[in-house]
Amino acid sequence: MRRFGTEALAGKDCGGMNVELKQPEAQALSPFSFFQGKVEFSGFVQDLTGKVRRHYRGDIACKTDGPTLVLDESLYFNDGADEKRVWEISQVGDALEGTANDLVGTAKVTPVNKDEMRWTYVMEIEIGGKRRPFDFEDVFVQTDSHTMVAKTTMSKFGIPLARLLSTYRRV
Repeated sequence: MRRFGTEALAGKDCGGMNVELKQPEAQALSPFSFFQGKVEFSGFVQDLTGKVRRHYRGDIACKTDGPTLVLDESLYFNDGADEKRVWEISQVGDALEGTANDLVGTAKVTPVNKDEMRWTYVMEIEIGGKRRPFDFEDVFVQTDSHTMVAKTTMSKFGIPLARLLSTYRRV
């Protein structure tokens, strides 16, 4: 009598057959898969000591225009400042790239796995009446079918200056 222990489950000792168990491949997270319809978000900005400096909330009207994803974003800060940004995300070869009215160049959108994607870009921020470029890296993690959390690092010359934490919810 032959015993079927962990060797059989692992595909070994199956009468000469080599059985390989494969996990189904999951599709990588993409802005096209999450940003559909209306999305609301909120979050805060922290300095490097961890002190919360600003709160914000906003909404995004999401639509596809041919092969382009258009994200019409309205952002409202607790200090009374408002921002409006229109992102356009497109497939360029094997990569995803994005543009927006206050970006310098293009954003690179990199799907990491089925639950995570990274966006890197340079955005101009107004400080003291002048617009200055800062580097941003957003790490988005989808926590369920309607919710995504983003951790953003804002830096200049490679030195982190602030962190943002945002929660996005499809409504």
